[in-house]
Amino acid sequence: MPGIGVGQGLLEGRRAHGELFGEGGRDQRGAGGEAAVEGGHADAGPAGDRAHRGVDAPSGEHLPRGLQEAFAVAARVRAQGRHVRGPIRHCFSLPDKWRVSSTYVPNVSVAAGAGLAPRSPDATLDETMSEITSGIPSGMNAVLFDRYGPPDVLYVGRRPVPAVAPGEVLVRVRAAGVNGGDLLDRTGKVRLVTGRSFPKGSGIDFAGEVARVGASVRGVRVGEPVWGLLGRRTGAMAEYVAVAPRRIAPAPDGLTPELAVSLLAGATTALTALRDKAELQPGERLLVRGGSGGVGSVAVQVGRLLGAHVVALAGGGNLDFVRGLGADEALDHRTTPLSGFGRFDVVLDTVGTEQSRVRRLLAPGGRMVAVTVDMDRPLVSVAGVLASAVHGRGRIRAFSGNPDGALLAEVTRLVERGDIVPVVDTVHPLDRVADAHRALEAGGVRGKHVIRVA
Repeated sequence: MPGIGVGQGLLEGRRAHGELFGEGGRDQRGAGGEAAVEGGHADAGPAGDRAHRGVDAPSGEHLPRGLQEAFAVAARVRAQGRHVRGPIRHCFSLPDKWRVSSTYVPNVSVAAGAGLAPRSPDATLDETMSEITSGIPSGMNAVLFDRYGPPDVLYVGRRPVPAVAPGEVLVRVRAAGVNGGDLLDRTGKVRLVTGRSFPKGSGIDFAGEVARVGASVRGVRVGEPVWGLLGRRTGAMAEYVAVAPRRIAPAPDGLTPELAVSLLAGATTALTALRDKAELQPGERLLVRGGSGGVGSVAVQVGRLLGAHVVALAGGGNLDFVRGLGADEALDHRTTPLSGFGRFDVVLDTVGTEQSRVRRLLAPGGRMVAVTVDMDRPLVSVAGVLASAVHGRGRIRAFSGNPDGALLAEVTRLVERGDIVPVVDTVHPLDRVADAHRALEAGGVRGKHVIRVA
């Protein structure tokens, strides 16, 4: 059966205008090369590239007009000096009488940007055309949930790529962190705050590169590797996020996105808690509860950096691990009674349970900072923190992290100097996010669970 093949030369958009497709066997010639289209494949131009699979159509029929138009747009983009990269697979729903062995639509990136990832099999024609003309699709994959519940409520769904306001930056997300707050949001235990509108996104921290810059933004360039946090909203586990420039900073050199994002929330939280809230001083005794977790593993390093004597609480299997991060002492929280801990100038609580008992470990003038709540009784936990301001010794300081670009840039410098290092427990693909939630809930974590978005 004669077929219509799409040659690599055509995919690269070597024609600046005109008809791109014809019936099987007809020559197609363009300004930058030529392709002889034969039944099922095509030879492309001087380079001799071959596309061995195409679209087999009934004899005498042409490709659908929409598909022709898509490639015509790609050709015009190429003629304008932008780069076309491919392939993107299975982007169109063709009539049943067409047999599609592999439908290729080129991937377009602006001159300063990097190539984009393959499109989802269910990408629509509008999404693909958007990607061809701008380098950015109109739709994206994102972690969502439609109801509160266990990890199984999480799924990967389709959402529009966020519109970019004049004062915003669009970031192509490569990796996102899994945090305790994500678990709390998903369970619905703080639904008085998170509300009942669905679907909801997940994740607050991300690493990737700039995909688009709003008209009024200065000092940020397309293609620049960045990391950042969304602030008081969620949705970082998605292929794109739109943020204000103050929410991002250049990512540390030499780190993959997965390694970079493992530090982000932990480092900004630890610096704010220990340096700014507790005003930790050299020589003071610091207790870190949950010393092996995503925040605790960085807090141990920050405490050492600030010159404190660091005591870390962790599970018995993680004691050598936290000593390796810089803890002067590591104690098993399951077997060491509170009376055996001694007194501390500063306590950093990343666990959230038994806070009223833990604050009794404070020395006179001691300070306790809580960066989480009891996951099982969040409202009771918050009430206990508030009550500590007027009852008993040692007020518990608490804060909701909302770092700006200056703090992010400071963390970048610390990482690049080697003062703090990333610790990744496991990297999960986007469609295994429920596994990451289950692992974090099970405890015994060493560092951070990370989601590879793309």
